[in-house]
Amino acid sequence: MWSDVTLSYVRFMDPSAGPMSELERWRRRQRLITSITEQLKTKECKAVIGVLIQAKSKLLKRWKIIDNGYRSEERRVGKECRSRWS
Repeated sequence: MWSDVTLSYVRFMDPSAGPMSELERWRRRQRLITSITEQLKTKECKAVIGVLIQAKSKLLKRWKIIDNGYRSEERRVGKECRSRWS
């Protein structure tokens, strides 16, 4: 399911990373999250979410959970990148 794939992208972590690979990992995560953010802003995505709302779909509840988790991760990655790059 698409929601499982999205969650797997957001949750991926490598516990054995060194300092430079850790920095690169945060940069990659920031690019990935920026890409997802841009996709969520498209008319197509907004239309799909609108259809889910109109249809009172059961997927809407799952979408809200994923979206909240994604937004939280977006803030966390932003803070990590700022603190590691400064």
